[in-house]
Amino acid sequence: MKAALLLPLALAVGAAGTRTWMQARHSSLGARDGGLWLLPVLAWLPLVCWILSWFVTQD
Repeated sequence: MKAALLLPLALAVGAAGTRTWMQARHSSLGARDGGLWLLPVLAWLPLVCWILSWFVTQD
């Protein structure tokens, strides 16, 4: 078992980050904020790292 508890946590962080990103994007409709693309990337990074941990082995 490779930290199965981290999967729901990573999904929750990703969902919360995506929701925050959507709210921030809708609140700034007229202004183009170049840094907003980083929020969903960072929000889903824990899930990507969790998935990669299944394929990358450490000796």
